[in-house]
Amino acid sequence: MNVLVRLFVLAILLLSNGVVADEIYRWETPDGTTVYSDKPQADVHATKIEQRLAPTIHLPSVKISDIPKKVTPPSSLAYQSIEITSPQNETAFPTPPSAVFVAVSIKPELQLNHKIVFLKDGSPIAAPSVSPSASITELYRGSHTLQAQVVDAAGKAVISSKLITIYVQQPSLLLRKNNSPKQ
Repeated sequence: MNVLVRLFVLAILLLSNGVVADEIYRWETPDGTTVYSDKPQADVHATKIEQRLAPTIHLPSVKISDIPKKVTPPSSLAYQSIEITSPQNETAFPTPPSAVFVAVSIKPELQLNHKIVFLKDGSPIAAPSVSPSASITELYRGSHTLQAQVVDAAGKAVISSKLITIYVQQPSLLLRKNNSPKQ
C-alpha cells in the first residue's frame, strides 16, 4: 500500500506541474501585509498583476546523420613560417657579450603540445619551451649559427627557421673605453 500512495502522490505532482493561475491579484491588508491570490476579495481594492511568460528558445532539431563521425583539424593549423627576428643575420659583436637575446616569430601562433627549441651551432641551448625568446651565454670568438625549431610532443621538428650567422670578435687593446690622447 505504501507504494500505491507514493505512485498516487507522484501522479498528482506530475499532473499539477502545468497548472498555473490565469489571473493573479495583489492587495494590502489594513496592517500593511501584501497578499497575492488568484481570487480577489470583495471588500478590498485588488490590483490585477500582469504575468510575463518566461523566455523560451526553440532549437532546430539535429539528425544523428548530420553529426560528423571524425573531426579533422583544418589545414590552416599548419605553420606558415618561423623566423628569427633578433639578432639579425650577419650581426657582429665587437666583444664577447655576456648574453645574446634571440627572439622568433611564428605564424600562426604556437599550438598546444608544441614547443620551441633554440640551437647554437646545431646544439640546443636549453630545454624546449613555449617562450618565443631565449638568451645565449658563453659565446666565444668566432662565427656561430643560430636556428629555431618548433617541435611536437615527441620532440620531432615540425618547422625550422633559416640558419643565421652571428660573429663575435676578439677584444682589442685599440677598443678601450677611454681612447682619447693623453696630454
